[in-house]
Amino acid sequence: MSPSGTLIASAGQSGAVRVWRVDTGELSAVLNGHDGPTRDCAFTPDGKMIITVGNDGTARLWDTDSGQQRRTLLRHSAGLTGCAVTPDGTALVATSVDGTAVVAELPTGDVRARLAGHSANATACAISPGGHTIATTGDDGTVRLWDAATGTLRHTQRHPHPLTDCAFSPDGQLLATTSDDGTGILWALPALREHARLTGHTKSARACAFSPDGHLVATSSYDQTIRTWNPTNGKLLATLIGHPGWARDCVFTPDGTHIISAGSEQVRIWELDSNHQPPETEGHRGWVRGCAVSPDFTYLATGGDDNVVRLWDTATTKVIKTLYAHTGWVYTCCFSPDGSILATAGDDTVIRLWTLPSGDPGRELHGHHGPVLCCAFSPNGNWIASSSDDMTARIWDSRTGTTHLVLSGPPAVAHSCAFSPDGMILATGGTDGITRLWDLVAGEIVATLVGHEDWVNVVTFTRDGRYLITGSGDHTARIWDTRTGNRVRTLTGHTQWIRGCAISPDDRWLATTSRDRTVRIWDLDTGRCLTALRAEARLTTCCWTSTNSIAIAGDAGIYHLDLVTGPG
Repeated sequence: MSPSGTLIASAGQSGAVRVWRVDTGELSAVLNGHDGPTRDCAFTPDGKMIITVGNDGTARLWDTDSGQQRRTLLRHSAGLTGCAVTPDGTALVATSVDGTAVVAELPTGDVRARLAGHSANATACAISPGGHTIATTGDDGTVRLWDAATGTLRHTQRHPHPLTDCAFSPDGQLLATTSDDGTGILWALPALREHARLTGHTKSARACAFSPDGHLVATSSYDQTIRTWNPTNGKLLATLIGHPGWARDCVFTPDGTHIISAGSEQVRIWELDSNHQPPETEGHRGWVRGCAVSPDFTYLATGGDDNVVRLWDTATTKVIKTLYAHTGWVYTCCFSPDGSILATAGDDTVIRLWTLPSGDPGRELHGHHGPVLCCAFSPNGNWIASSSDDMTARIWDSRTGTTHLVLSGPPAVAHSCAFSPDGMILATGGTDGITRLWDLVAGEIVATLVGHEDWVNVVTFTRDGRYLITGSGDHTARIWDTRTGNRVRTLTGHTQWIRGCAISPDDRWLATTSRDRTVRIWDLDTGRCLTALRAEARLTTCCWTSTNSIAIAGDAGIYHLDLVTGPG
């Protein structure tokens, strides 16, 4: 990242270094010259030059504005792996696969010192904010501190696994390192004493960076996540999920509002502004398709493409149970009114009931001949409704697991379902764009709500039963009067399919989620959109976890949005 925060430079396997504009995402320049993969790059403090190092053993100096190479600074006898520039811009440090680091003058490239000590590949280097100390890490598992002026080794600490990166805190009091075993360590300086250990990555942790104010440290990993931590105690603060492929590097923008991750030939920018995201929970591998909150708001249940159901503590956003039984994607989950049973269903056509809080498996409801797309408990908890790809909806006795009623009408998939608050009516949304209201005593359609021009993906009643909300593939949500069947208003603003609709516990607000990567909050009385918040992923569904908090599911995991003062 350039000092001004306007440019990003990324090195890669192709040998080219690409420079991107942050504001537009457009490619500004391509720096070609290395013979083989480039391993690292750095801007000079004034932002006028870019330094690159590569497997060809060279360090090269480029003009930022023109993209032209000014000179070759180093021709090392072995490949170079990392580089850093002193705060005053007068020297370059470069690490090598031969276990050494070279300190060279800028802009001449004259070698000032050679730092020899690593017994294997030296992987990365960093320079303290005052410019007096150099840190290097290596595949030998050691982190070493060197006197920048003399090249004298000051301290060494050893880790049982190869170290991949290092970074100084802005105040120079801490050094962060990452390791091939997925951990990070914060070292207290100047003695290089372990201060805190960062544990959570499931694969090799590749890079680390401190925020400009020193309040956060970020790590990136081959597990495709970027994690942020409290450097005071090493506590995990957030997990950013969705980097396409290995996340090899990460850096904060100069204003501290974004993290940039790079790897697998792609660069991603994450916004840390609390009004937009960040994701605070993770666990699923793949899309999260369904989510539901327990009646007392204690638990959040989620199901996804990894065939598992996860039960979360809403207070801590930690997984407390992982439920294994489904053999296909899990599309839907719902709690019984007393919170004692969780129902889940998906591709394997089976509705599974789980006893809470133990998570023990209970009854299995068999009868559908296609994926079960939605399920819901009746208000008294005695019945479960399900809608399926087999073009039927079913009403099940939750106490016996038997089918009570099969609802089949026109040849359209019942994509969604919901009970009215009195439990007498079931609403189903179809792939023909029609919402049908069924009398559950007679088993007949009593009303059809026509107006959507694409699938009705979600239906939900207000708590007083007066209105029904529908969300559709036509990018709109509609509010219907359940007494007359008339449309009250149409909510427009989304630019792709609406996949989720949820009404706040006090019936004031409606949240809608869409594949356009936004969640919108609407005033139910007026239909006015109060706010539209953008995520880094396509969104599937949502549920309110309190009167001012929402859990949002998507293709990158679970997001938690806290509307402390209310939207708008």
